[in-house]
Formats: sequence, C-alpha cells, structure tokens
Amino acid sequence: MKFKKTLSLIFIAILSFVLIACEDKSYMEEAIAEVDMLMEDLGFENGDTFSLINKYQSVTITWESMDLDIIDQNGDVNSIGLNTDVEVMIVVTFTEGKVTEERNYFVMVYKIDNTDPDPDPDPDPEPDPDEADREKINLVKNSLNLPETTRTNLDLVTLSNGVVLSWSSNHDAITSEGIVTRSEDEDIEVTLTVTLTSGNVTDTKEFVVIVEREDVLTEAKNSLVLPTSTDKNLELPLTTGKDNLVKVTWESNNVEVMTHEGVVNRSLTEDVTVTLTATLTYKEQTPQTRDFEVVVLKDPLLDNVVASLEVPTEVVRDLILPTNIEGVSIVWKSNNAAITPEGVVTRSQEESIDVTLTATLNYKGHEKELVFEVVVLVAPTERLSDPFGLVLQMDRKAIVVGAYSPGPAYANQLRFVWYLNGESVAEDIITHNSGGFDYFFESFLETLPAGTYTVKVQGLSNGTTALDSNLVEVPGTITKNLPQLDSLTLTLKDNLVTWEPVLNAESYAIYVNDAFVKDTTLTSFEIDPESLELLYGNHTIKVVASATGFMDSQATTSFEYVNENAQQVEAPTNLNIDTDGVLTWDSVEHATGYRIVVGSQTITLDLETSFDLTTLNLAGGEHNVELYALGDGQDYLNSNKAEITYTAPEPAQQLLPLTAAAIVVGNDPGHYFFLIHNNPAGQTVVEQEGWDGDFFIEVIKDGEVVLTI
Repeated sequence: MKFKKTLSLIFIAILSFVLIACEDKSYMEEAIAEVDMLMEDLGFENGDTFSLINKYQSVTITWESMDLDIIDQNGDVNSIGLNTDVEVMIVVTFTEGKVTEERNYFVMVYKIDNTDPDPDPDPDPEPDPDEADREKINLVKNSLNLPETTRTNLDLVTLSNGVVLSWSSNHDAITSEGIVTRSEDEDIEVTLTVTLTSGNVTDTKEFVVIVEREDVLTEAKNSLVLPTSTDKNLELPLTTGKDNLVKVTWESNNVEVMTHEGVVNRSLTEDVTVTLTATLTYKEQTPQTRDFEVVVLKDPLLDNVVASLEVPTEVVRDLILPTNIEGVSIVWKSNNAAITPEGVVTRSQEESIDVTLTATLNYKGHEKELVFEVVVLVAPTERLSDPFGLVLQMDRKAIVVGAYSPGPAYANQLRFVWYLNGESVAEDIITHNSGGFDYFFESFLETLPAGTYTVKVQGLSNGTTALDSNLVEVPGTITKNLPQLDSLTLTLKDNLVTWEPVLNAESYAIYVNDAFVKDTTLTSFEIDPESLELLYGNHTIKVVASATGFMDSQATTSFEYVNENAQQVEAPTNLNIDTDGVLTWDSVEHATGYRIVVGSQTITLDLETSFDLTTLNLAGGEHNVELYALGDGQDYLNSNKAEITYTAPEPAQQLLPLTAAAIVVGNDPGHYFFLIHNNPAGQTVVEQEGWDGDFFIEVIKDGEVVLTI
C-alpha cells in the first residue's frame, strides 16, 4: 500500500500561534522555518483539502497554487484524469509590516488508483465525527502563548483555523478584550481563561499574566526627550506621563545661554553646553529629577555679516553704508571728508583722494572692527543730464522714467536708491540704453525690510569722463508691510490655556487682563489665580505670537475664577407691574444691583427696586421680563432669574398732519386766520378718527415761540 502524507486544515494548524503583548521583535524567520518544516513531504489524494494558517505572531501568511486545475484557490484537490502522480508548486507569501518574503514549495498530488478495488477484507472502523474538531482544538490550544508579564494591552485572538476562542479574566487589570489597566501600588496577578470551540467540541486553557506596577514618575521621567543640540528656543513640557498629570519644572545651569523656560541666547564665539534639570512631581510621591545636556550652537550671524560687508576700492559715486544688517548695528567713521560716515562722496577735480573707512559692528554686546582702504577718483568736469518724467505706478509696481538720453559718457545703467527714514539703505542698478523705461520693483522690494520708502533715480556715467547725474526723487512713497503671522486659536480646559504652534513664531507673550505676565516658547500656559493675584470673576487671557520680520498675531479667551465657597444670592421676589408699567420687587440681601432682561434689551441697575418698563418703547403685546439679583462676584454669585409677564399697551394713533392743501391762511390787518378747505385733503383732516376738533397754534418769531393758543 502506497505511503502518503496528507495535509489538511487540521494539520496545517500545527503552525504555532503565539499571543504576546505588542513588541518590536521580528518573527519573519520563525514563520518561514515553521512553514518549511510543515511543507516537507506533503501528499494529497483526490478530494483532499489543502489549507494553511494565515498568521504567525506578527507575520501574515498567504498562499497561491500554480496549478489551479489540480489545487484550486480554495485548496480543493482534484486528481481526476491524472495518469501519474504530479507535484504542484505552492507559492507562500510572508508579510510583516512593510517587509515581504516569498517561498516556493512542492506538494505531491497522487493519481487515482483503481476506483473499484477488491473489497477490503479488513475495513477501518467508522471515524469518530468529533475527532477532527478535537484535533483542531488541540493544535490551536498547544500553539497559544501569552507573556508572563505585561505593561501593554494584549492581542487576544478570537478565531484561529476555524476554532472560536473566547476569553475571560478574573481581574479588571486585564479585560476579556485584553485591555490592561495597571496599578500604581503593586503588581497584579491575573488569570486569563480561553475557551476553544469547534463544532460540538469545547476545551479550555488558562494563562497567568503579571500586570506590572505602574511607576508613574519613573516612566514619565524616562519618556522625556530633548535634542542634544539646538539653535532655537526649546519647548520644555510642563506636564507629561500618565494623563499628563506629572508636573515638570526645569532649571538651567547657565541662564545666560538658555533660561529655565528654554529661551536660547546663542554665543557669538562658541558652542555652549547647557545642563537642563527636569524635576518631576506626581501626587505625594517623592520627586524625581533627570539631567539633559544640550549644546546651544554658536550664532554665526555676526561672522556672516562681517563676511558680507563690502566697499569698492575705487569710488566714483555715493556709497550705501548700511547701519543695521539683521540686527547687527554698524557705525561708520571716515578719515577724510571726501566720504562722509553716511556714504556721501565728494570728488575733487584736481586729484584722487585716499580714504580710510572704519566700520564698527555691534551685536549682543560683541564688537568687531573692519577697515576699508578706498580711493575717491578725481572728478571729471562734465555731468550727465538728470532723469525726468518720473512716475510711480503702484498698481503695476513700477517706476516710469521718461525718454532719457543722458550723453556719450552714459554707462547704460540707471541707479535706483531706496531710502528708509531719510537714510539710503539699498540700491538697485538696472541696465538701460536710452529712451523711456519701466522699472518693475516688486521682486527687489521683497528683499527689503518692512517700512515706507522713497526712491531716487540716477543715471550712471563711466566715472571718468563725466559725473553721474544728480539723484532725482520719485514722487510718492512705497510701503512694505510685515507679513502677518497665522492666527491663534486658544483652548481653555480647567486652568490650562493651550494653542497650536504658529508657523514662524519665535515666542508667545502672555497677558492677563492686558497686564504682561511672561514670554514663553511653549504652546500652553497654566493659570495660577493665587500667583496672579486674581479676584473672583471673569478675566481675559491674551496670547500674542511674535517673530522678527512678522506682524504679531493674537487671540483672547475668558477665564472665570470661581470662588467654590461663594453663595448664590436669592432670586428677587414679589415682582409686580402696575397699570403705569412700573416693575417693582423686594430688596434681596447681599445683592449689589439688579439686571433686567427683556428680549434683546438688558438694563443694569444699582440698588433701586423699581423700573419703568414703558421707557423701553416695547411693541404692544406680551413680553417676558427676567430679573436677576447681582452678587459681588467674590463671595456672592448672581441669583437665578425671576420672571413676570408684561403687557405693553398698543401705541396711540398719530393724527394726520395739516398740509398746505388742507388749509388756507389769510392775513387781514391786525389778525391772521386759517380755514380748512372743503376739499379731499381738508375732509381727510376733519373726518379722521380720534380728532376732537381742537387745534394747537404756536406763534414763532426769530426762532422762538412767542405765543401758544
């Protein structure tokens, strides 16, 4: 009788399925080794089923038959028609995260033997219908594993190879879904029981798992992360750990380089190592500390400015001598009036002049001195003609120059000098041949700091046979505004104000009731009413984001400081509205005033206990009147509302005015008279409802009423 080794869903399940807490370990090699062993010397007959477990630890396993006529995608084996045994290639794919491996295996499919063999003289007994289920359960049961200890949730599988797994726990430290809750006091031993069910067969298995004690302070301390080096302010967390309930305070050993709040002041000469000490506190536990060494990188700005500062060795026109570059102040001195400290050049027509320019740079208290030796070349006697017809067109971001033909010594260049607060700060030299010209300045303006500029235009000569033209001012000014930082959105929860970081923001200024409190680089601020000396009641918290070269952005929120021991004053009682529309009520003890609300109108009173509702000019009909007694906001809170309904009277009908068409006025010597015309206009006056026939007459002289009838 031919030997064969068959693989069914039951036997494939021998692949171990281990349940553990989430780890970083790779199980790829173990999964491949298990399948290698499993797929060795496998054989199938017609009607068998090939299947493979789909999971090993964190590795997902899939397979594909390369001969679907013999082993289809469901694993059903069909050897009908085979006249010989056949090997079928199975491609198995192993996937773990983003890593994928493939292996090729060959299984034997046997041809069908004589389909009508002689009767077996010794037939096997009928199989136990539950045996297959028992084998499946045993294989899955033996493959189950859980870690002995855990700090994290467990992945409790509920289905494996057709076996249903249900879990139960004897302690809330691990739920039946594998959710772990750690105690801060002690390790907890938990017994997990899994019930395995397949068909009519059921079995159980127990695991004992120790849920490790949660050392909140130590774990919070170990979770803190700071960079090893920085050239920016640090955002030092003030809370961390379990539910952010661990408070962190910071201390720097060199506040001149980095403050306790993480604000950096970089050295201009060297990198500086700063030790930051974090002190963590939680409940009544003994505080813990942790030191971080952070290298604050050298600020290269002064060196960069020094390297960028240039002065031409031969001078034929005024110089732009900057007095500030990116916060570095520069003071210029000259040893000869041929060049002033402001860069104004005076050329002699007799000889060239040697000039020594000295620039003293100062940044954060550090000074550097640069010396430039230049020659002011002898001046020619001729001068180029001046540019004319200058027009500033802000809609086009352009300066229009008229048809300019300066002369034969023209260097085919126009010089646009930009002035800020009367000081020349930049120049833009543009190639120009002759005729009219449009200078588009938008891209050049982007390189300049914010401010309001004036511009002067000059034609440049070759410097030897003619002088440059005079500088001619362009009518009008050009303003560049600072870009606006993105808006802030504040979130207030309990006493903590938080916000999302603002792009490009360097710091945040905190104000309480418009009084400055502190600058911070963090994105949160804890309101401490006692240290801020706040009174009970509402307070305005304002946060202003700032950055060099940007307009500030700010947002406010309201914080209510409530006296938890404050009492609420009683609501007003005995409300009454008399026939004249006057509302009255009884005085309320401890009230500091009263508030009346009618629709959209709110009236705040002192201690008077009445109010004339007719002064509100309400529409006729019923109105709900709300009345509150006001507390002092410290020891006494506002009352609940008291209510009463007020019926406002309908307004009286306005009589029609007399018109020129309705009356005729006469003037006999010594008296005036008027008559109501017997015409439609007059009849409308006479017949109108509500008129009792009386007239009211005023005699006015020089703007004053002298007689009333």
